[in-house]
Amino acid sequence: MMMRNGFFIRVLVFIGFSLGMSTGYAADATAIQKADNCPGGLQVVVGNGQVGFAVALSQVGTFNTQIILPDATMLQAEREAVEGLKAGDLVSVVADNNGFVAMPYVDNLLNRVVILDFSTVENKKAAAKEIVRITAPLGTVYCDAETGEALVRAGLKAHGDAGDLKAYRKPWPKDIDEWTHWTHSANGNAVAKDRKAGPPRHYQWFSEPRWMRTHEGASSTSAIVTSGGRIYTTDRWINRPGDHSYDIVVNDMPDLKVSGKRAVVSPVSKEFIYRLQGTLDGDNWYDIAEYVSKQDAESYVFQNFSAKKGTKDFRVLTEQHFGLPAFEHFGKPAVGELDAFLPKIDKVGNISVEDGALKLAYGPGDPSGSSRTRYFLVPHSRGKIYASMQVQFEGLEPECVGQINWLRQNGWNGKTVTPVSLEIRCDGITLDHTDTVRRNPKTRLSGYDGKTVNVLFEFDLGTTGSDTLKVYLNPGNELPEPAAVFDGEFTFDRLQFALAGRGGSTLAVDNVRIGTRLKDVIQ
Repeated sequence: MMMRNGFFIRVLVFIGFSLGMSTGYAADATAIQKADNCPGGLQVVVGNGQVGFAVALSQVGTFNTQIILPDATMLQAEREAVEGLKAGDLVSVVADNNGFVAMPYVDNLLNRVVILDFSTVENKKAAAKEIVRITAPLGTVYCDAETGEALVRAGLKAHGDAGDLKAYRKPWPKDIDEWTHWTHSANGNAVAKDRKAGPPRHYQWFSEPRWMRTHEGASSTSAIVTSGGRIYTTDRWINRPGDHSYDIVVNDMPDLKVSGKRAVVSPVSKEFIYRLQGTLDGDNWYDIAEYVSKQDAESYVFQNFSAKKGTKDFRVLTEQHFGLPAFEHFGKPAVGELDAFLPKIDKVGNISVEDGALKLAYGPGDPSGSSRTRYFLVPHSRGKIYASMQVQFEGLEPECVGQINWLRQNGWNGKTVTPVSLEIRCDGITLDHTDTVRRNPKTRLSGYDGKTVNVLFEFDLGTTGSDTLKVYLNPGNELPEPAAVFDGEFTFDRLQFALAGRGGSTLAVDNVRIGTRLKDVIQ
């Protein structure tokens, strides 16, 4: 797991055959962590007999840990030792026959290397060059003074002490430049001095977002700069407009410590869901408790949680909630502290709140219709979104129409399009499915008798042009067959209720519920 905006993935390698410490693993792991304060990522421990130390390291910071053995002789025994410590979800063991002269990492990958025993290495010169090759620029290697001399000859620079170990840092290469401003640097000249940049040759690591929310307009990532071996981005898929608290690092792999019926998650970030899970067999996981964060904090405690008898292990999963689930009861704020929408509301025409419901009116003498539009915190372009609402329409003429419109703006100043428009007339309910490249004819969903109807939208948003929409009318607790299913491009950033056509109509709306799970919206 990587920090989302790290330029070089945080990978740590520990090389050695004998730490010489059978106790105090936790203290030693903590000391190493404090030495360079590496926040998390993937740790690789190289050498036999390092299970206890590796497990201790996996519990400091937010790391996944892998032990690489010099051969397969001890492979099964060390895997059993990991399972015996119930650390199989954080520590894995593999065997490698290349020793220290051909390590299985690409160039410039590792931020920290700890060498505790170099005595078994036959070709120290080749091994030192290999360590330098896999260490990232500004990455640090910890070892004894004798090994450090070989590393200095290979290109590292002395960088002080860390307890009993010496520290050696890999200098920043002269042929790799930084891009610290929009146009390269403070002088505004958008020309870099980099000589390494070129066509991609391999994957070094992956980072979200895997897919951009659009290719026709403003994309997910609007700005990227680099400095000190890290990438800093402005990502619209996670940021509220004007809120840049996520521009540097988001910790979405928190530490979990469980003691009895108390589980501590640390740290927690705002706009994230933390789901505590347990397993009875090590393979299948079930939900125990859930916490939705509303602010950044050092930790959150699940107190007195109830787990199934025989639960072997626990874990915490994270996902972003974007203010969801949310419930809007008109005339009052959204229930709870979460709100899927921005404060901005566009109103046109005769809009009021009567008897706790939103009411739109379009009188016979009014010059135009009426509408109420709310903007989501972020454009929704991936995953499942459920939305339900109760609506009642009344029209004096066949041309009168009430609408539920899902809108999207293409680009910062681009045209607003309507991917989905559900229309209610006196004689029936129809759905108009449009997108940026084609328009489909209206589909009749049902007749309409003038009574309140509960409309449920189920969006399954994938890659561009591969979205699915299901529409249900008056569903119960168990979903029936949908009134209609549509394929297309349904990314949206606004929800609008409107009256159009000819004057002489009203539209009442209440109980708008939006979430990522069906149970969030069933009314």
